[in-house]
Amino acid sequence: MPVEPPTQAVERLRSSSFQLGVARSLGDQQWIDALSNSSGATTRHLSFQVMRNAPLIELKASANSPERAKTVAEATIRELARKQAEIAKPMIDRLLADLSIARDRLASAERELEGLGKMVVNAGVKDERFTQLSLIASLRVQKEAEVFGQRQAIMAYETALMPPATQPAEALEAIFVASKPASPKKSLLLALGLVGGLLSGVVMVFFVDAWRRASGERRRPAS
Repeated sequence: MPVEPPTQAVERLRSSSFQLGVARSLGDQQWIDALSNSSGATTRHLSFQVMRNAPLIELKASANSPERAKTVAEATIRELARKQAEIAKPMIDRLLADLSIARDRLASAERELEGLGKMVVNAGVKDERFTQLSLIASLRVQKEAEVFGQRQAIMAYETALMPPATQPAEALEAIFVASKPASPKKSLLLALGLVGGLLSGVVMVFFVDAWRRASGERRRPAS
């Protein structure tokens, strides 16, 4: 089972306290100051999206250079793995304790089974100990079933403690840099500039025309 659902992990990633930990690990004082002074600065470098068809998170990091953005993404994943390891520690410790108990029980059952086997070999079947031999054989069958059950339990615990059942958060795909800068978006800025310039020109024409008319009205001699 996952330590936390992807949606909950995203909320953790978006929190100021989490991103403050990332900023401190990077030594980014400007980011630290922004997070400390403004609650709206949490999305300055990072954005997240839960994938629709799989329990995965898409992480995007922005910075003033591709190398810096990659560093921010890697630090974020490391911090998430550290936080989730803290959450998972009690569960992992319990699994390890159960595994240790199962191994001790297996060792004890194997010793008892070995003793029962020696008793069966040494006992005779042509005397009054036939009933005792039957009891020993029955106990041996029960102990063999116990040994099998403990081995199955050990296998289950070991499987639960191995990847992919137990593993830290990590990047499933290599971190890559987009072929085009995320910002500034020159085409968008150019379009906005053209539209803004056109609207400004139209407003200016109306303003100048209105100003001229007002000036003409003031200069007209009174009749």
